Amino acid sequence: MDTTGTPIPEMNIETLQRRLHEADDAGEKLHLLIHLSNKFLHVDMDRALVYARDALRLAKAERNTVWTAYSLIRIGMYHTAKTEYLRALYYFDKANAMLETVPDVPEARAQLYSYIAMVHGMQSNYVKAMEWAGRDLDLSREIGPSRSLVRALGNMGLIHANVRDLPRALAHMEEGLTIGQLIDDQAGMGPILGNLGTIYLELNDLDRAGECYSRCLEIARRREERMSEISMLTNLGTIHMMRNEWDQALAYHNDALDLVVPLGMKQYLAKTLGNIGKTYQAKGDLQDAVGYIEQAIDLYGQAGNMQAAAMERVAAARAHTDLGDLEIARRHIDGVLDSLATLDDRTLLHDAYGVLAAIHEKQGDHQQSLACYKLSADAAEHHQREQAQRALAMMEARAEIERAWRERELYRNRSDELAEEMERRTQALAIAMLQLARNSEHGARLEERVRSYTGRAGSEVDDLVKTLLVEIRQSRSDGGQWEAFEQQLRRLHPEFLTTMSALCPLLTPTELKICSLIRINLSTKDIADIFCTSIRTIDNHRWHIRAKLRLTRDINLTTFLTAIR
Repeated sequence: MDTTGTPIPEMNIETLQRRLHEADDAGEKLHLLIHLSNKFLHVDMDRALVYARDALRLAKAERNTVWTAYSLIRIGMYHTAKTEYLRALYYFDKANAMLETVPDVPEARAQLYSYIAMVHGMQSNYVKAMEWAGRDLDLSREIGPSRSLVRALGNMGLIHANVRDLPRALAHMEEGLTIGQLIDDQAGMGPILGNLGTIYLELNDLDRAGECYSRCLEIARRREERMSEISMLTNLGTIHMMRNEWDQALAYHNDALDLVVPLGMKQYLAKTLGNIGKTYQAKGDLQDAVGYIEQAIDLYGQAGNMQAAAMERVAAARAHTDLGDLEIARRHIDGVLDSLATLDDRTLLHDAYGVLAAIHEKQGDHQQSLACYKLSADAAEHHQREQAQRALAMMEARAEIERAWRERELYRNRSDELAEEMERRTQALAIAMLQLARNSEHGARLEERVRSYTGRAGSEVDDLVKTLLVEIRQSRSDGGQWEAFEQQLRRLHPEFLTTMSALCPLLTPTELKICSLIRINLSTKDIADIFCTSIRTIDNHRWHIRAKLRLTRDINLTTFLTAIR
């Protein structure tokens, strides 16, 4: 998307790279660098970071505030994908501070709010996530049916899903999907379909889950989003496993494997191999199962993911136990128990002792088998208590979110009322100043008429004409009307003139007055009439104001002044 939030034409990576190599214009280069960073985030995260940093350097060199913010957002997204959440929030905060000075890019601000909400959600800080998602949704609804609104509804639905408020989650996601279809927003529909599929899967509605995953898969393939494609293939494989359709499940998992291998990402490769192994295990092909699962264990170990490796070890131990390879099975369980010295995972402990009990039983050691079954049961009971505590914490989080939601609605209603009142008073103020402008213009015409009589009669009449001219000029430059306007402005926006003076002490009293008139949306001609001067003079004042405020070309002066409170 460009700096106004307009979607750029869909292009593949090779086309984008070729266009970047041929580009001469800095704006086009920034456009392509940001889009390439977004594309590579789904394929090669390190390359995505390189493009984002190149964009940041170019944006700073061009002194382009919006593109600098976009570049910071891309870097934040890289750290989000790497689960480096504090670093991600650091870059998002910097981007937010920059976008607050550019009020005419609501799409960019809404997008940033959604990313901040996402990071808080990933940290299970759902109240904070809801706060930022609410800002995103409010701003996106102001924009109207758009990519921003589709994304905002999807994100709000995901947060509700995370706190198990499924009715609201489904309502938001279905609305987002409807708007996405209306405006043909494939990029926004994909994540919503994926999340909807997961909700339906949890509700055991396999048909609707499969439909959502299949539609998301089509979009991912069309947009060349490899990670999303891999996820959807994996999910579809899981659905077929739940239906005991082993061959179809293997087909999907093998398709995922074909995509994962070229990426060289060990954890994704390990997960995919583990899925294939467990499918073979469920099918009863234990020799094939242990081969894939053993590979997954090695890869997780190389990646340093000890918990995932331990889970695969339990699966391998089960398969070896069923094959009668009890020594190999025991080695795997011993490895799991060693890992659990540093891992706090009661589910894994329950599974490990359950397999160990089966091993002892096959060895004929019923006393040890019984002892292990008891340990497995104790772990399961402890896990159930932990789940109950988590469920209680989730209910408390939902209650807190519900309170925050009600307060947000009350605040929004009150804000709408205040905004309407402010609009009425601002219109009244503008009408008063336009009347002043018309009076000033009428005075100017009267002055010209009086001046035309000079020299036509004797000296006594000339003296009378000169006296009238002085009185007309004094009435046109009378400060009383301006003082009344300034008092009314301070009532409406009490901090505006103070903030402007603090923001730029170099602004003269005349320039501050012009800023006030620009802020209520008066035209340059109307302002010129009020000051009894030419349009060119007011244009010069506007140029000096922009220079003193150091506004770049992409920032509209009226919008900037309107945003100041």
